[in-house]
Amino acid sequence: MNDLESARDQFFKAGLVFPTLPPPLALALVSRARWCYSTRALPINPYAHQFYIEEACEERAPEYAIVAHGGHGTNSYALHHYLVHRKLSLFVKVAWGGDPRDQARATRIANQAIELADRLVVAAQMSPRLAEASDRLVVVASDCTPSLWRPPGGVWLSELPGVGGMFDTLAESTAWLERLD
Repeated sequence: MNDLESARDQFFKAGLVFPTLPPPLALALVSRARWCYSTRALPINPYAHQFYIEEACEERAPEYAIVAHGGHGTNSYALHHYLVHRKLSLFVKVAWGGDPRDQARATRIANQAIELADRLVVAAQMSPRLAEASDRLVVVASDCTPSLWRPPGGVWLSELPGVGGMFDTLAESTAWLERLD
């Protein structure tokens, strides 16, 4: 059973953009809990994003997509968009849903992050840079923790904090994919 339409509807009703997922993963999306959709069983709550990042970096991750909202307390809620597909490992974690006073701003930031992530996913699918890579491009984009990225076979780049760091990391890694040098 696929829950893609209900996930899209839930995000739309909250004013959020739903991330574009590669067709095989979009068709396998299942509701795991309230505001939590995934193509795989979840070994740990998506809020603990370091687990998923380490799993991908150690090449232990299957291909999957997770789109979820969760957290705890007043200001510790985030949207999560994790995608491990082909030669891309993408982890977007953006604060959303905690403090109702900043909800409109948080929604704008979350939507911009998802739109930049969508551009990255398209670039990854078309990039000759990843076609012959031995491992994955890893992109960690978050306004909750420093954002950074690592090209295949490379070192971690641009550890940047905050919203600007999240946007810059998504833009830098996309630009690297689109460059033909």
